[in-house]
Amino acid sequence: MQISCSKCQHKQNFKVEVSEFQGYVCPNCHAYFKGTDPDKWVFQKNLNPGKDVLWPILGEFINFQGNHYQIITKIRRAGVLGKSNEYVGLSTDDEELYLADGDEYACFLEPISEDKIDRKSENRIKYDGNYNREEGGTQNVIYAEGFVFEDLDATSSYITYAHSLNEDKFISEEIFQGKREYYAGKYLHGPNYYSMFEKYREFEEKKKHINSKLLGALLPFLLIPGILFYFLYYNQLSIQTLTFNETFTSENLANSFVSTPFELKGNTKKQLVMDGFSISSVPNLVIQVNLVNKKTNQVSQVRPYVHKFNPSNQANALNIDFCRVEPGQYHLVFETSMTGSPNQAVKLEEQIKLKYGGVSYTPLIFTYAATVMIFIFFFINFNQPDKIAELSKRGDFSGWYMIKQDGLLILFFFVCLALPAYKYYEDNMKTCSADLEVQAQVDHTRTGNRIIYTRSPLMSGSHK
Repeated sequence: MQISCSKCQHKQNFKVEVSEFQGYVCPNCHAYFKGTDPDKWVFQKNLNPGKDVLWPILGEFINFQGNHYQIITKIRRAGVLGKSNEYVGLSTDDEELYLADGDEYACFLEPISEDKIDRKSENRIKYDGNYNREEGGTQNVIYAEGFVFEDLDATSSYITYAHSLNEDKFISEEIFQGKREYYAGKYLHGPNYYSMFEKYREFEEKKKHINSKLLGALLPFLLIPGILFYFLYYNQLSIQTLTFNETFTSENLANSFVSTPFELKGNTKKQLVMDGFSISSVPNLVIQVNLVNKKTNQVSQVRPYVHKFNPSNQANALNIDFCRVEPGQYHLVFETSMTGSPNQAVKLEEQIKLKYGGVSYTPLIFTYAATVMIFIFFFINFNQPDKIAELSKRGDFSGWYMIKQDGLLILFFFVCLALPAYKYYEDNMKTCSADLEVQAQVDHTRTGNRIIYTRSPLMSGSHK
C-alpha cells in the first residue's frame, strides 16, 4: 500500500492494508487531509511538528511481545495535565497494537468492549478487578503523522481508572466525537519500551559516542581548580609541628610565666593552632595565654579564662587558634591571677602542641562543587535529542568543539576566578583574631592514660 502526498509528492510505503481511516497526515510536509479515499482526500491545513520528539518512525516495523507491527499512526495530544503521544501499529495479519507514552510513563493498550465494564459508581469500575478513578480531562491534537481515525480538529476527553491492587494496570475511558471507547492498559519499563524504536536506538548510540568525547574533553578541566589552589596556597600547605612541656612554680598567684622560645618557619603568614592541657594546683585560677614575637614584641592575646578544677588531676583541655601568624621567633606568656583570695603558692604545668600551617580546603570543595554542577548541566543540555541530532549532522567533531558552545568556558572561568578572589579577601580583608576553647577534663589525655608531650631534639621543634 503506497500513499502519495498531493502537496509534496512524498511517497510513503506500507506493507499492511489500512482501512476505516478518516484522514492522513504527510510525514514530510505535515499536510493534513480528510477523507476515506486517498484519491479524494481534501487538504485541511499544515500541522506544526514542533520540537517534541516522537520516537517511532512512520512505516517502521517494531517487535512487541514476539510479533511484528508496522507503525501506521503517530499522534501527539496536549491537555491541562501535559502532553502525551499515541502510536498505532498494524501487523500483516491485520492485528492492531496501541502504544502510548508521556513525560513519566510508557504503556500499551488493548481495546475492550464497553459491555465488559461493570460501573459501580461514578468513580469506580470493575473489569478484571476494581479500578478507581485517578484523573481525567480533555485533550486536543497538536501533531500527527500517518493514518488518522478521528477528526484532528475535535476535542477528545478521557478518564483514567487505576487498578486498586496492581499499580501497573489501568483502564482508559476515551470519548472521540461522541463515541466512548475503553482500553485496558499496562505500564511498561521505559528503556525497554523506547528501545523498540530505531530512532531511539540510534539516538542512544550517538549519545554514547558524543558523551565519550565530551567526557574526555572535560576531564582535564577538573585538574585546573586543584592546580590553581595549589599555586595560591603553596606556601601555606606545609605543616610544622612543635610539642613541648612547661612547668612553672611561684609563691604568688599573680605571675607572667614565659615559655621556652620556639621558631615558626616559613616565608608567609600561616595559621597557628595550639592544642594542649593546662594543669594548675590552684582551683579557679584566672589564666591568659599570649603569643609574643621576640623580634617585634607584637602580642597576640587570648581572652582570660577561669581554670576549672578537676579533683583527679586539675587538667583543662585548651584549643587556641592564634589565626594567621608571621614566621619568626616566638614565646608564650601565661599570665595568672586571682582576685579576692589570699596569696599562695602555685604550680602550673602546660603540655603544649603547636601546629603551624595547613589550609582549609572549603574554597576548593565549593569550586569543585560548582564545576561539577556546571558540567552536569552541560551534559544534560547536550544529551537532548535536538542537540544530538545537530552534532550528528556535523559528522566528525572534537570534544573541544562542544566545550566552546553555550558559554561553558566563560562560566568555568568565573568559577575558578572565585579562588584567587577569596584568597585576596582572606589575606587582606578578612577579620582575624585569636580564639580560645576550654574544656574541663577528668583526665588530661581524654583516654585514661597519662601521656606527656615530649620535646623534639630537632631544630624545627627545639628551644634555645
